[in-house]
Amino acid sequence: NPASSTFNISSSDVINSFELAIYDMTGKKLRAESQLNGDSVIEFSLLNMNAGLYYVKGIINNQNVNLSITIK
Repeated sequence: NPASSTFNISSSDVINSFELAIYDMTGKKLRAESQLNGDSVIEFSLLNMNAGLYYVKGIINNQNVNLSITIK
């Protein structure tokens, strides 16, 4: 689903830690975030990003995550 200002990743388990980065279609890293969380939702800001297709890659609770998102 297209996103505009934020996107969320939710889990049925508590998210203890995460490292995520957003990449454009050329593979350039545009934004990265990491932290200890302790919640079941990660909210990632998309403010000031152009419309288009992006890739989200990283690690959540020691598991690899690869997603694509569309910013409208």
